[in-house]
Amino acid sequence: MLIGAPFQSLKKLRTTSYRSDGGDRLWLWLQAKATDAHSNPFVEFERQVMGKTYTMALQLQSLVSHLYRGGENPDIGGMLRSSDKYHRALLRSLLDWYSEHGEGCAQFMRTGSKLSSIGIN
Repeated sequence: MLIGAPFQSLKKLRTTSYRSDGGDRLWLWLQAKATDAHSNPFVEFERQVMGKTYTMALQLQSLVSHLYRGGENPDIGGMLRSSDKYHRALLRSLLDWYSEHGEGCAQFMRTGSKLSSIGIN
């Protein structure tokens, strides 16, 4: 476990020292909440964003669809620039969760399948 120990301390450092505005505190809260398998950010995404038609919702849906199916890369920089604190925190949580769990997350796979079935690219 020598290899895992430094990673854990870096992860702890990243999540405890990164606070520049209220969005970061919300992101940290979503990250803490996401450690429970029943409340990962894809659940929050489905409840709050999926099926909505405002610009940021459509961009987040496109991002999740991209993670699920591949294809054209979404403009993540544009999303970060145009999002409010809530959506920026959700975006970061979605990317972090996907980075850690990938296609092994059943909720992510269900969400991606739902987006695919309604034609979100």
